[in-house]
Amino acid sequence: MSATSPWSSREACQRFLATAKATAPANTRAAEPSAGAKSRGARVGTWNIRWYPDGRPGKKAAVPGTDILWLACAIAVLEVDVLAVQEIKTLPRARERTAELLAELDRLTGGRWRAEFDDCPQQATQHVGLLWNETRATLTRLHTEPALNPHGTPCKDSLRPGFVADARFVGGATARIVSVHFKSGAERRSVDLRKKSFTALEDVVKRARRDAPATQLIFAGDFNTMGCSSCSPKIAAEEERASVEAQLASFGLRWLPTEPGCTEYYRDRGHLLDGFVVTEAMAQQAHLPARAEGLCRELACERTPQVGLAPAMRQLSDHCPVVIEFGNE
Repeated sequence: MSATSPWSSREACQRFLATAKATAPANTRAAEPSAGAKSRGARVGTWNIRWYPDGRPGKKAAVPGTDILWLACAIAVLEVDVLAVQEIKTLPRARERTAELLAELDRLTGGRWRAEFDDCPQQATQHVGLLWNETRATLTRLHTEPALNPHGTPCKDSLRPGFVADARFVGGATARIVSVHFKSGAERRSVDLRKKSFTALEDVVKRARRDAPATQLIFAGDFNTMGCSSCSPKIAAEEERASVEAQLASFGLRWLPTEPGCTEYYRDRGHLLDGFVVTEAMAQQAHLPARAEGLCRELACERTPQVGLAPAMRQLSDHCPVVIEFGNE
């Protein structure tokens, strides 16, 4: 990876962003780092930020933990309007770090950033939520969606509900965005729990359209389709995804393709876990494929010995952000 890549270090990211701002036309400099920011479509991202803000489980602060300044810079580089996030702690200390993150995003982008997370009471467990730039998108009707926890109640066994918002983007595009994080694990129980969560997506769509028939939905997050290595016969990750895609198609949802074909590094290898499931009309508006950024793009999903030592793996996440753009203003 090049030393000038924004994913190589915090300092490189800050230099990259400063250069992008300096070369943007004067009429876009104040609000966005890229020249095309005002004319592009709605841009939605998803990022599992490993055990934010500590980088590991537990109630105690970890050192060094998530690099907040680098994280803010990386999000600014992505130029997303709304970012679905996963693995977020909501301890008071974590909320303080989030306030720092939002302030730095405001400074870097000239925007007004906000964050909200699901209301599960266990603050040291993994939560889902949304970050958004109010100068690019207005979010309303924010709420926790209990049906996506496979146990049927929002917070049981520290598994995750969904977190939902209705978004209206600059230019008038609208969508209901749901941040999701399905059960991890490569054994039969985890596969079955994920299947329950995927099945629940149909009910979420039906309820949304009961109130507003034209509602289009974007499920963004970590679907954890890692297969079942302990099953007999084994189920490859690709087989689980193919089965899920057929299931989703039966009730009018599409799993958008992602390039390159991984969104997380584990034991030196890239794996495809994160992305977007959308209603058909949203799929028709999408600029395909979705883009996996970060180390996944820099390393082209190739097997990379000692990738775990990369600063981005330790100070940001083992997952990569994924971005999709819809429509055009």
